[in-house]
Amino acid sequence: MDRRRFLLTSVASAFAAPLGVQAQQADKVARIGCLALNLAAGDPFKREAFLQGLRDLGHVERRNLLIEYREGL
Repeated sequence: MDRRRFLLTSVASAFAAPLGVQAQQADKVARIGCLALNLAAGDPFKREAFLQGLRDLGHVERRNLLIEYREGL
């Protein structure tokens, strides 16, 4: 292999290598905090309506949405 062909293939492979390999982008996770006085007495219909509204916006719990529940007092 002559020097010209070697240099041409080396340069071409150096430029082509980064194009073929890409890191997978991690999705951002939205985080919502929910503070309630009594979680057991909460209205499940309101919670489901809230989650449906988030789904309409493209947020799915445990996939790209994290809801943290805390009981107050």
